[in-house]
Amino acid sequence: MSSWSDNARRHLDPWRSPRRVRFWVLVGFILYSLAGFFLLPRWIESFLTDISRDLLGHTARSERIAVNPWTLVLEVEGFALDDPDGTTWLSFDHLRINLQVSGLFRRAWTLREFHLDGPRLRIERFGSGETRLGRVLASLPESQAEDAPESGSLPRLLISDFSITGGAVRVVDAVPEPAQDLSFAPIEIRVSDLSTLEEREGDKAIAVELPGGATLRLNGKVHLAPTEIAGSLRVERADLAPVLPYLRSAVAVDALEAWLTAGFDYRLSWPAGAGPVVELSDLELVLADVAVSAASDSGPLLRLEEVRATGGRLGFPQRRAGFDSLRVAGLSADIRSAADGRLNLQSLAVRPGAAAAPDPDAIPPDVSGAPVANDPGQGPVGWDVTVDSVDLVEGRVAFEDRAFDPPAALVLDRLNLAFENVGNQPDTEIPFDGSAVLAGGGEVNLNGRASVLPEISATAGIEVREIPVGLAQPWVSRASELKFESGLIEAGIEAVWSPDGAKSAAGTVTVSRLEVVDARDGQPLIGWERLGIERFELDLTGRDLNVTQVDLAQPQGRLTIHEDLSTNLSGLMSGPEGAADGESDAESGWGIRIARIGIADGGLDFADRSLPLPFATRIRQLDGHITTLDTGSAAPGEVELEGQVDEYGLARASGTLDAMDPLRDTDMRVEFRNLDLSSLSPYSVGFAGREIDEGQLDLDLGYRIEAGVLKASNDVVISDLVLGQKVDHPGAASLPLGLAVALLTDSNGVIDIELPVEGDVNDPEFRLGGVIWKAVAGLITKVVTAPFKLLAGLVGAESGDLGEISFLAGRSDLPPPAREKVAQLREALTRRPELAIEVPGTYVEAIDAPVLQFRDLRRTVLDRLGKPEGAAEANAGADAEATGIRDDMLDGQVRGVLEQLHRERFPESPLEAIRAEHSAPPVDDPEGVAVLDELAYAIDLRERLVQSQPVEQGELDALGEARAVAVRAALLADGGLDENRVALGPVVPGESEDGDWVVIELEVAAD
Repeated sequence: MSSWSDNARRHLDPWRSPRRVRFWVLVGFILYSLAGFFLLPRWIESFLTDISRDLLGHTARSERIAVNPWTLVLEVEGFALDDPDGTTWLSFDHLRINLQVSGLFRRAWTLREFHLDGPRLRIERFGSGETRLGRVLASLPESQAEDAPESGSLPRLLISDFSITGGAVRVVDAVPEPAQDLSFAPIEIRVSDLSTLEEREGDKAIAVELPGGATLRLNGKVHLAPTEIAGSLRVERADLAPVLPYLRSAVAVDALEAWLTAGFDYRLSWPAGAGPVVELSDLELVLADVAVSAASDSGPLLRLEEVRATGGRLGFPQRRAGFDSLRVAGLSADIRSAADGRLNLQSLAVRPGAAAAPDPDAIPPDVSGAPVANDPGQGPVGWDVTVDSVDLVEGRVAFEDRAFDPPAALVLDRLNLAFENVGNQPDTEIPFDGSAVLAGGGEVNLNGRASVLPEISATAGIEVREIPVGLAQPWVSRASELKFESGLIEAGIEAVWSPDGAKSAAGTVTVSRLEVVDARDGQPLIGWERLGIERFELDLTGRDLNVTQVDLAQPQGRLTIHEDLSTNLSGLMSGPEGAADGESDAESGWGIRIARIGIADGGLDFADRSLPLPFATRIRQLDGHITTLDTGSAAPGEVELEGQVDEYGLARASGTLDAMDPLRDTDMRVEFRNLDLSSLSPYSVGFAGREIDEGQLDLDLGYRIEAGVLKASNDVVISDLVLGQKVDHPGAASLPLGLAVALLTDSNGVIDIELPVEGDVNDPEFRLGGVIWKAVAGLITKVVTAPFKLLAGLVGAESGDLGEISFLAGRSDLPPPAREKVAQLREALTRRPELAIEVPGTYVEAIDAPVLQFRDLRRTVLDRLGKPEGAAEANAGADAEATGIRDDMLDGQVRGVLEQLHRERFPESPLEAIRAEHSAPPVDDPEGVAVLDELAYAIDLRERLVQSQPVEQGELDALGEARAVAVRAALLADGGLDENRVALGPVVPGESEDGDWVVIELEVAAD
């Protein structure tokens, strides 16, 4: 034992001696080991705690820190960094760093291993917009930022094995609604030979599991001196739903479904003394199963089966980006319009407070330090972007207008669009073509070329095939009662959008087999077999439209007047009140020119149910044309139309009119030939209460309108008119239509009338039909109220009125002037064979009775004297005193009879008293004996007796009848008139205007 102890002491003594080197080596080993194993971990822990507290204001803590000074391994377990609020925002489970001594020879920090296990980072943004990391950085003293190493001064470093395993990043964001809590875990990063040494590069592999289960993978090479990273990135079916809350902060997206698959090769480098270089190649992006719903809208607004971009590339600082192909498949867009007219697309509008769009004129800094020119002809500043081909395949766009019940729908199906050479380079032409089928029938094709920069310009050919006009039915029904039963639209259009902003179009349009009915009763309203526009040229910028020719084949229409005088056109337009009172084309600045409108084989059904007898007719085989309609010219257009009315009637219209403003200048002549008048009975009944059995009508109607003033000349010829029975109708005028016809019908059975019409068309109360009927009524009234003036005009009689025959008082013989009138009337009646005359007996007691009394007295005197009365004396009138009868009064026998009659009639009146009244002294002997004035005495006796002479009514009636017989006899004297046409009327008392003549007023009637 003593031997062993001595032996040990002998070996240990050299190590114990301070004078020996090995002693200090041992002391150094022990101290290094103690410091490494025990002191350094405590110092590291203290350092982390102090720097976190003093520099960041945070609390750092760890479960274990171990250092192996001999293997140069540092291990930290259970590390956490807590915010002052107690939230742990950075932590990891285990950190292992293995430093290599070989770095001394490389003059570089060399690590065999850098392994971080279970790192956890909490990235948090508060409702105020402030972030937790921002708080950390804000707590750093300003000197820390000033002491940061300059770019390009990376320390020499070599890490043989760099790895992070089981990592996790938690993103908590309280700004969007709802607040987001996203986890990116696990995160796996492995880099071999990570180095800042020249000519050394490492391999890297990064895998990050994204929310939703997808994995982001990066593989490649990494080189830090100079900095260069190359490799590939792949992500498979990443769920994009987590980005929805962030989209909502900018646009009103309610729901988002989409899956992203992406991959590309990349190369990132930062050469010394230069800016960064970024190169991406073989870029492929795929968005699948996309569904976007707008806020406050039911159902997805947009669906996409797949959006695939292939052959992508990006280069910086070259500022070039593009794809070989961009293909959109299975697009389905549902655009809806609410009852207030707002589109669901509008709900995607940028929300108030969203980040403003960048100023396109702003020039962002170039991290390379090189100046960047802001080319206004490019999109992103200075970037050259191209896509070789863009294709939309088998898309569907549906529009639904919910202002209707049920909603109106318009669907574009099988939508295909293709663009080539799409880019933002100035003057780049982009060829395109496309096609679509409408769900209700029809097809649209287009092709052309477009350029976006520096100005938008495009040319396009648009072909429309067999699109049903009924697709517009819901919108037409909103403003009218029109219903499309059939109709197809075809068009070939060339559209041009010039760089200066001018827009124009030209082409042809055809609407075939159109049939429009009245939705209220289902009756046909308008239609045609074909409407063809040979060529039109439309200038939207200059507001100008030119049409070479419009051909209208087999147009058909229906016009009905109902019982209440409304028409089938009344109430058809149910749009906003006053909508029809819009500007005329001239007032709106539009220039419209139509060279020719051709009409072939047209037809119109007309019915008037407002009449006592319903009326209907049809115009068919309507042919003609309208030429040169021009809103910019004062020259009116020319009209030539011709058609058949009923079976054998003809209708023609010719003249000129300003179709855009007919009240300014219209000169039209309308002709009707051989119209069957019996078909117009409903109008004659409604107008005058008489039917028409037979007759033919020819009309020449001339209408001249200048500045709104109508002057019309209407020539009416009616042949073989036969009136029918009378019909009671409350609206009919009480006009003697039969008499008017008899007055107007000549010996050939023809009525020929010139009927002028005038009126102010600008007057709101003006109605052409009312003016014409008023003129007709005025003519008939004039004819029947003054028929003899019409008859006088037929024979050129200057007397003016052949209906007044004058007789001397008390006489029935025709004086010479009356005989002349009768002869003229007889001639006129031969020219109006349908006319009959009635001659009434007429007397005027005031002037006829005295003559009859005188005649009766004289007859009594002659009877007592026994003298016969001659015919001439029998017709003696009141002036007989001057023709011999006066002398009879001096005859003694006559005077004796008069005295005898006076005694008989006036026994109480003595003759002596009468003689005394007429006795006086001679003029030359005033004092002489009174002398009797025998003549005055005799006349006084006669007058007393005449006044007392009774006149019977029968005598007056006989006188009136005798006068009527005299007139009738004179009319029938030459045998030219049928006796039945001249009838004696009743005897009626009359009046004398001058006290000498008695006038018989004849009356006319239809025979």
